[in-house]
Amino acid sequence: MKSTFLISILTLLFATFSIAQDVTQWRGKDRKGIYPDKDLADEWSAEGPELVLEIKDIGNGYGSPVIVNDIIYIQGEINETGQLFAIKTNGELVWKKPYGKEWVKSYSGSRSSPTVVNNLIYTCSGFGELSCYKIHNGEKVWSKHLKNNFNGEYTRHGHSESPLIYGDKVFFVPGGENSNVVALNRFTGEIIWKSNGVG
Repeated sequence: MKSTFLISILTLLFATFSIAQDVTQWRGKDRKGIYPDKDLADEWSAEGPELVLEIKDIGNGYGSPVIVNDIIYIQGEINETGQLFAIKTNGELVWKKPYGKEWVKSYSGSRSSPTVVNNLIYTCSGFGELSCYKIHNGEKVWSKHLKNNFNGEYTRHGHSESPLIYGDKVFFVPGGENSNVVALNRFTGEIIWKSNGVG
């Protein structure tokens, strides 16, 4: 079922992401889903937390937003095309860039969260296109494709992966017989190493 999804950013969420990190990604630092913030509320009021922002028209998707320096980055699928959005925390659109065809065969929508490292942002589409963009304007730096570059395989509901960065490498899982997991130079997209699949 297709439906436009909304971002509802609560006061707590702003507090959670207010600490600047070198790598901002799905589930936060080290992908543990544990945040170091202090002095958070011990309980909600009867009315719940105050809604401070609601953004519409960003398409379908299952990924979470990433917030860096008061800019929200999120992926969404509109008319089968994946879009990467940069939106100020007041709701103003900074830029929007298409990042490729999105998976719509089942559970239509984007399937990953972007990863931000300093001045670069990384995305992955449901069709396995891994891309790198300049954070200030969305200009594409490079991209690689799961099938075309690595002879990878799609899973039943499309490719679902939020790019993982470590040092100068970005790790990608095409799932191919000769390229099950690959490490790429995160600045150029050039392959550093790959590991074979085992079945």
